[in-house]
Amino acid sequence: MRIQDLFDKKIAIWGLGAEGASTFKTLRKKLPGITLTLLNDTPFNDENTAILHDPFTTVITGKENIREVLADFDVVIKSPGISLYRPEIKEAMAKGVFFTSATRLWFNEHKKDKTICITGTKGKSTTSTLITHLLRKAGYCVTLGGNIGTPMLDMLTVEPNPDFWVIEMSSYQISDLDSGPAIAVLVNLYPEHLDWHQGEENYFRDKLNLFANQDEQGIAILNKLDKNTALANVNWRNPVYFNDENGFHLADGYICEGQKKLLPTELVTIPGKHNLFNICAALTAVRAAGVDPERCLEAITSFKGLPHRLYPLGEKNGHFYVEDSISTTPQSAIAAVETYQDKKVTILLGGYDRGVDIEELAEYMVKKNVHGVVTMGTNGNKIATAIRKYRDLYAGSIVLNESNNLSEAIRLAVANTPTGGVILLSPGAPSYDHFKNYAERGNAFAQLSGFDIVKPL
Repeated sequence: MRIQDLFDKKIAIWGLGAEGASTFKTLRKKLPGITLTLLNDTPFNDENTAILHDPFTTVITGKENIREVLADFDVVIKSPGISLYRPEIKEAMAKGVFFTSATRLWFNEHKKDKTICITGTKGKSTTSTLITHLLRKAGYCVTLGGNIGTPMLDMLTVEPNPDFWVIEMSSYQISDLDSGPAIAVLVNLYPEHLDWHQGEENYFRDKLNLFANQDEQGIAILNKLDKNTALANVNWRNPVYFNDENGFHLADGYICEGQKKLLPTELVTIPGKHNLFNICAALTAVRAAGVDPERCLEAITSFKGLPHRLYPLGEKNGHFYVEDSISTTPQSAIAAVETYQDKKVTILLGGYDRGVDIEELAEYMVKKNVHGVVTMGTNGNKIATAIRKYRDLYAGSIVLNESNNLSEAIRLAVANTPTGGVILLSPGAPSYDHFKNYAERGNAFAQLSGFDIVKPL
């Protein structure tokens, strides 16, 4: 379905966050005078005042009220945060309501364009930005958007039309996608967002839906070292692997392509082995796009990384502070600790409890002899209980403290970290129990630690 197909339909836009507001403005521009209904689970806020006073718009708020009217529409354009698995959606679909999204509308308007779509449980923002950075340094016109912050329909028309669209995609956006990108990149795959997807099996299937509709010329870029990718039952289109000795991989302190050494890893400015993997993924995408990666190798050394991703705040009173608030899975917290494994690290762990298994995380912290852990948030006690179990099992010496909030967690970390040590915020859990999002949590950590907030690039 394309935008012009909506002209004679009874339409609802469900969710008025950044993407919902973008969808509303796009439809008003493309189909002026069309009657719209705005649905939102909660009352609208002051930011939506202009939209709410639109004379051709009806507003309905509250989950029960929405459920009562949902079947009355021909088309519902759903925001990503609204789970596709909600029972009222299934009920409305059974009655013939067509559900779509801004992402699907965008793809149906750009079928002939060169799209590079990146997903993965972690690393997709860095990889998307790296691909954009490298292609621009090679002289191409590139537009970056999607889950990284620019709503899809805000990119509906871009002048001049870019050579490449680089689009970061979340599992929410992919779950009902019915188009396939020219190049699809899967950085890694492990459980996350289990509440939205209602289980690990659904999450993996929805994530891998990015590859389901690629045509015969489509290219799938995959991580050779990722065990869940290897186990996926997918008929990959023209698969190309990174972290593979025949492709882009790490060897002997270099980023290599096959047997050829391209760049010493010591020249890379973003920390962590996982970021070296992200670079390999980005170079593979550049090669798949028909661009010689050696044209833009130097650009890797000028890439400074993104806010809230292992961001070094600096030193204060003998401690080095690192802000990694975007860490919302146990695996990302483990990767953060590995980056500073030669230091005495105290890590702040915990947040919103999304039901993800934390046993591997707890065992890792003890077995790797991490200096200290301070737990916090809704699942903080669960993490602390698991760490105590493994500390007793392995006779570990890890310093464990529990806190009630971020401020107390920082205070305990400072008190229990030796001079020269690292205080690392890498929660391994979402922020929704106490903060609006990971950026707000990261900025709070910076301010409470005595630093300026992290500025977006």
